[in-house]
Amino acid sequence: LLKVIEQGEIFGAETFFDASVWTVSASALRRSEISCLPLSTTVDWHGEYPALESKLQSLAERYGQIQDSLEELKKSRREHKRYQVEGTVTVTVQEEDRSSEGLQMKGEMADVSAGGASYHVRISSKKNARVLLGREVLVQIPCRSARNKQLSVKGILMTVRSLYSMTNDYSAHIRFKNILNNEELQGIIEAGQAGR
Repeated sequence: LLKVIEQGEIFGAETFFDASVWTVSASALRRSEISCLPLSTTVDWHGEYPALESKLQSLAERYGQIQDSLEELKKSRREHKRYQVEGTVTVTVQEEDRSSEGLQMKGEMADVSAGGASYHVRISSKKNARVLLGREVLVQIPCRSARNKQLSVKGILMTVRSLYSMTNDYSAHIRFKNILNNEELQGIIEAGQAGR
């Protein structure tokens, strides 16, 4: 149990405003009245009420962050230690039918662990960010121990989160299909900390 949600609090904002796979669920402990705002409803608001989304996001941050409860309870959803690294990554999104490679984007590494990585990338719109969620990717990561100093890693995009509400800058989080071995992880860390 992470938190008992009280009257007036908000649950689910993390997946409403950011494209992410969220592993928290809620159950009513007693008879409850719940209001629901479907994401599809907000699509029509962008033209008519352009500032409404940022106001809703501010409200949700004030009255409903489960992440705060995770930190308070010192529970981490991450299995592996993360290391801050720098460097440019190339991410190729695989087509859903896996017949060919699709969109390719470049981003700046933020951190890496044996099980995944995050990077910053510019995406033209939130709608495009949501389309990337759950897609298989091939990531080219700078790595001192790899041939050609680039390690190719397959993974799945788990979260695409807006960094700033008024820009197209996003943080993308990838879970690797296979855990990196120690030599691969150390090679990435060394390459990513060389410029510091």
